Amino acid sequence: MTINGVNNGWAIDYRIGDWFVPGGTWAFQGTPIAAVLDIATAAGAIVQPHNTEPTLRILPRYPAAPWMWHTLTPDYVLPADVVSVEGIEWVRRPAYNRAFIYGATGAGVRGEITRSGTAGDYAAPMVTHPLITHADVAMQRGLAELSNTGRQAHVSLRMPVLQETGLILPGSLVRYDGGDAMRLGLVRGIALDEAWPTLRQTLTVETHVEV
Repeated sequence: MTINGVNNGWAIDYRIGDWFVPGGTWAFQGTPIAAVLDIATAAGAIVQPHNTEPTLRILPRYPAAPWMWHTLTPDYVLPADVVSVEGIEWVRRPAYNRAFIYGATGAGVRGEITRSGTAGDYAAPMVTHPLITHADVAMQRGLAELSNTGRQAHVSLRMPVLQETGLILPGSLVRYDGGDAMRLGLVRGIALDEAWPTLRQTLTVETHVEV
């Protein structure tokens, strides 16, 4: 994060897998944040500012494929007695099980990512980016493409900002009581509402119904 070799005051907390990019492969014209977003997009990642520090976190959009969330430890287990379901938006996306990821330069690589246990017979639209220069980034982008598929419920959960949890930021994996069963979801958005003396947060949580 430099301008003409001088640090601009921001740091990067890079929490996705890195990969080798040959010199002369990628050029970008625009603001520093736009460049960071372009790099993150290549790997199917998101950019999240730190709560208090001039730091940008580069986080995977999906820490694991939704059908593997049950193997992960949730970042938060939300207490049922203080959480209310405010609304559910049903979303149906194509059930892609194969993704083609291509580098758009001479240094690019070709990735064909197939969901294990499937025939790989339903391919997502091809993805190209000049920074797809290694199998590692092709795999990361392919995981993001195949994860955002199938029938989803985007659930609004309202709860106080508890001392135990603080703000629950986008990208967090949460377990909550869905009424009929305990469910896992990824936080995609947060809104705050202050009504003294209580500060409440409304989380938008992406859950997958058919995994």
